[in-house]
Amino acid sequence: MKKIFLFLSIFIVTAVACDLSVTVAPPTVLTPVPTNTAMPTSVSATQTPDPNTPTPEVFISLTQAIPARVQLNAVTLAVQEAQLDECDLPNCPPPPAGTSYLRVHLQALNLPTDQFLDYKNLPQDIAIHDNTGTVTPFNRLAAYAPATQQLTLYFAVPETANVFGLKWPATAEIPLKVMTSPTSNTGTAVTYEPLSLVIPPNVANGASGSDIPPVTNEDAAYWDKTPGHLQVSLNDYYILQGKFHQPQIYVYPAMPYVELSTAAFESMHRLRNVMNPVAPITVDQLPAVPFFNAAQVFASNIQAVSFQNGSGIRFLTEYGQYPAPVNNHELIYQFQGFSADGEYYIVAIFPITAPGLGESSDPESAVAIGGVAYPSMGDPSDDWKAYYAAAANLLDATSPEAFTPSISQLDALIQSMRVAP
Repeated sequence: MKKIFLFLSIFIVTAVACDLSVTVAPPTVLTPVPTNTAMPTSVSATQTPDPNTPTPEVFISLTQAIPARVQLNAVTLAVQEAQLDECDLPNCPPPPAGTSYLRVHLQALNLPTDQFLDYKNLPQDIAIHDNTGTVTPFNRLAAYAPATQQLTLYFAVPETANVFGLKWPATAEIPLKVMTSPTSNTGTAVTYEPLSLVIPPNVANGASGSDIPPVTNEDAAYWDKTPGHLQVSLNDYYILQGKFHQPQIYVYPAMPYVELSTAAFESMHRLRNVMNPVAPITVDQLPAVPFFNAAQVFASNIQAVSFQNGSGIRFLTEYGQYPAPVNNHELIYQFQGFSADGEYYIVAIFPITAPGLGESSDPESAVAIGGVAYPSMGDPSDDWKAYYAAAANLLDATSPEAFTPSISQLDALIQSMRVAP
């Protein structure tokens, strides 16, 4: 059968004042298609393909913020997180004395996959305004990744500045959420090729890494199949112990995993579809962990998070093979993302606890959440949707610092990640 993926070659074009351009070797990337679509596989007529992952029954409030946007000709660009970091472009000039580079990421939303962004014809008067009163004009230093349709603009801003706004012609100044590059002084730096990261001290004080060998035989369960991947475990070092899930980070080669598992195919396409939403995220769009033999029962605290050379989405959720009570034994922080070149697919799972939830997964000990009692398993009239909606609302309203570990600390861990090409 004909595969429905068209994997585009990726190259990075760098524009400097002299219009310098750079091309790198082309990796393969994914092209979005509708979710719940089975990917054809090159299997024999007698082989049974893996089943699709079930559409998770997720209940969230539809109030997710849409990123600020600007226009480049007829293309809409979503303004994503910015970074205070070193310039990572080839032959990048050093910043002037007293300045450092600020990277501003812009994601094309309505650009056909077979077209390139006209980034060389950016409007005049793009600039960064900061809290020192300085206005830093755009000096034509940029990088464009066609495979992910992301444009990055570089500005040499004052080192003393820490609040920034993007000035774009015909648009009100856009406040930027800035991610600073973590250092080993803020936690435990670990590297297991191809992944490096910094673990905040209030999350864990170490990790171990393993290269998991391929499992590709036809009769293997879909949740066991892998083209071979990296697994980084925080198990014995993690702040929470004795939870249902173990704190783990998985790094898969994206293309081989998609070809091997329809569950991975489903999750990756859901992920691509929600990373750059054009409307509030709906209840049936979130990706599930492809190697879990269970479905998500709710989701909350949904937010896009970028890391050093990639991006994804995180949320709090729980998995079950029945309508499970929301509880601190099974609650997890889940992140899924892609490296910027599309080569790697990252899944991170961290147990997390919240005030107001029961500590046990036993239905007999379930607590009422937001005034809504856990429905009776034997009473079909009870409102499961209202129960899970109440749980999502409770967790959405809880301060990120009230969780253990805090959501902000787990976000910092994700933001510190870098996946080597």
